[in-house]
Amino acid sequence: MQFSAATYTYDTLYSSYDLDDPEFVTIHRAIDDLFKDLGNGLAADYFPLLRFIPTPALRKVKQYKKVVHDFLQKHLDEHRKSYNPGKRTW
Repeated sequence: MQFSAATYTYDTLYSSYDLDDPEFVTIHRAIDDLFKDLGNGLAADYFPLLRFIPTPALRKVKQYKKVVHDFLQKHLDEHRKSYNPGKRTW
C-alpha cells in the first residue's frame, strides 16, 4: 500500500516522497484510514435520516477529507506560484 500511495503522489503531483517523510506518512494514513472506514459504508448509507446526525464515523471522514484537501491545496498553491505559461516542463 505504501508503494502505491508513493506512486500516486508522484504521478499526480510530479514529486516523490521518502516513505518516512512526515507529510507523506500523514497523507498516506488519511487515505488508508478513509478507505478502511468507508469499506463497509456509513450508517447514513443505509439509513438516510442519519446523514443529519454527526456520528463519530462521519466526523472521521470529514477529518480525512480535510487532511487530503489541505495536502492537495498546498501543492496546487505551490504550482500556481511557479507556473509559467510560456515554459512547459513535459
